[in-house]
Amino acid sequence: MDSTELEKGYSWAQRFEKLVIIYLITYVAAMQMTPWGFVTEPFLFKPITKFLAGLIGIEITGSGSGSGDTTYDYCKFVTLIIIALLIWFVLQLLSKNISIEKLRKYSFTIARYFLIYFLLIYGFSKVFPLQFRDGLSYYSLAKTFGETSPMGLLWNFMAHSRPFTFFVGVAEVSAGIFLIFRRTSLIGSLLSCAVMFNVFLLNMCFDVPVKLFSAHLLFFSLYLLYFYKVRIYKFLLTSESIPEMASYGIHWSKEAEKVILILKRIFVFILVSLIIGSPLGLGDFISSNKKENFELEGLHNIINFEGYRKNKLLDGKKWLKVIFRNNIGMNILFDDETKEYLTVNIDTSENTIDDGSDGLLHYNINEDTIQINGMWKGDSLSIRSIIKLKEDFLLNSRGFHWINESPFNR
Repeated sequence: MDSTELEKGYSWAQRFEKLVIIYLITYVAAMQMTPWGFVTEPFLFKPITKFLAGLIGIEITGSGSGSGDTTYDYCKFVTLIIIALLIWFVLQLLSKNISIEKLRKYSFTIARYFLIYFLLIYGFSKVFPLQFRDGLSYYSLAKTFGETSPMGLLWNFMAHSRPFTFFVGVAEVSAGIFLIFRRTSLIGSLLSCAVMFNVFLLNMCFDVPVKLFSAHLLFFSLYLLYFYKVRIYKFLLTSESIPEMASYGIHWSKEAEKVILILKRIFVFILVSLIIGSPLGLGDFISSNKKENFELEGLHNIINFEGYRKNKLLDGKKWLKVIFRNNIGMNILFDDETKEYLTVNIDTSENTIDDGSDGLLHYNINEDTIQINGMWKGDSLSIRSIIKLKEDFLLNSRGFHWINESPFNR
């Protein structure tokens, strides 16, 4: 390769950079959780992925499980790499004169807004009690520590401390807001790298099934930081003067820039408004804290169970615990360590629990216990239980202490 070719920007490093940019754009185009992804994913990338997977004997079935690390996701990851390689190869053959600078401008803008979108979504879901909405559930408090999955352990850890979750959310939202404006995009890139590295590490260490997605968000953050490598290097490792902040991304006309700036300010104003009074924000948080107490709410530890066939129901299971969270649902924990969620109608005026079919229970609340009697799945049932509320558990009642004469570690 001669010097003229290198000057034109055809070094292998720049060719590889073009490949990275093409993959970045392809990944964004294929992301389902975007406005365009609901079209490109099912009608373009999913059929291609299934076709290529079928060629090597991998059968992909629809999951809808909420996992981002399914067989399909990994096959799609390989498919996107193949598509990016094909596009890169065709461009190398047909149009070698594509400016690397132009590609950088577009890719910088695409990566920046892609990160803004997801940082704000996940950030606000933590700032407001949405992702870890109700703290530790009764089921989490009821099961033994050793039966908790690594992901469940992480989820309970985050759900237990609302201030910590709020702080993590603020960090993600701050990174997204800093990335909105070009002048603060370096700060946003640094903060985004720190935040996403932490998220990626947690997903890897606690087996949270969004490893691929969090790895890509970290990759996008590092890609943005790559544009500021000279400034960062000179600031940290040399005594040389730091060059002026370059303005990366797509540059519009002055009139268009003014319109875009106004739109950005409106966008930030809307975000602040969400914090002040959105139904999904503080309004929902305040209303959730003002909810009326539900008289059956809590974990019911069963101290006496009498059913047909020597304390067994017809399905051969004995109730150990019952969880009531609201007046439309109940969780039953059985003696074989299985559980069942049922949709029921609880009438507090009539003191009845109706499953909508052949089950009707009547309950009476005494001073310390609750007595439940009636028919359930063809069985005559009699239960006496003690209610334990969330605040009755040590994990929730311990609270915060500035002064500890000795470690309280149980």
